[in-house]
Amino acid sequence: MALSIENIRSRTRVKRFNRAGKVLAVLCSFPKSGSQHLQELLARHVPGLAVHKPKYAGGWGNNFISAERLLAALDPRGEHLVYGHFPRTQDTENLLCRFDDWRLVLLLRPLPDVLVSYREHVERKTWGPLDYRIEGFSEAVPGFDRMSVGERNDYLIRFLLPWYLKFLVSWIGCELRAPIKLVTFEQQTAHPVETLEEITRFLGFELDRAALAASGARLRPFNFNKGVPGRGRGELGAAQLDRIRELVDTFGILRGTSLGEYLTEGFGREGFTLSDLMAAGEEHPLLGTADREARP
Repeated sequence: MALSIENIRSRTRVKRFNRAGKVLAVLCSFPKSGSQHLQELLARHVPGLAVHKPKYAGGWGNNFISAERLLAALDPRGEHLVYGHFPRTQDTENLLCRFDDWRLVLLLRPLPDVLVSYREHVERKTWGPLDYRIEGFSEAVPGFDRMSVGERNDYLIRFLLPWYLKFLVSWIGCELRAPIKLVTFEQQTAHPVETLEEITRFLGFELDRAALAASGARLRPFNFNKGVPGRGRGELGAAQLDRIRELVDTFGILRGTSLGEYLTEGFGREGFTLSDLMAAGEEHPLLGTADREARP
């Protein structure tokens, strides 16, 4: 990093933040996995929490943390949450590791549910699913509005889900110097209060229990299509579900794991719970323990 007045100021902000013993909370998720709902609950029920979405200009192609925006917003007098759909990159990890204590909350949702929810999200908008300006793709999908529902699902399996899986593998395929909390969409929708309590305890944030008791951490309709887990498997055909399973299996780190099963099957089968994601013998960094301790 070149030496400049702004760089000196940024380094000073980080030092003050670290000296104050503050935690930088990072909330990262697939789109359509409940991040909007969760960050709103945290902002409402954690006193003094500042919420930042410090990405570059809009679009998936710019879904990376802007160091300039993040560092300019730091204030050691309050709590801070960074959230977005950004994958792990070396620049992202280098930025986060400037903080003495940063903790990652990673939100997950089964791919069939993600796909159906995202398709409905696009159908309510005037833009096509490629208007996120991903490098190498055009700005729109000619004829997307003339496709049948089945054709739209087929298209999104080919286009959308590989990005989702690369996003996830970028985080679980590496060793991070930070504690990690794995949270599923099912947890948020079935047990919102308990999930919020677990997350704030993990982050070391104070929870306004009076406000929580008054609101009950209810799901708001904003940005939720249905908020119903498991409906993707009911709407997709058997061949489409098979293609999703094959796509997951192309990532060796997911093949044959309970996380890979969750991404394709959800918690639909009897007896399959979150603890199965932490099954003994699976060596992935996120799967050894629900709340992995920071490494020295």
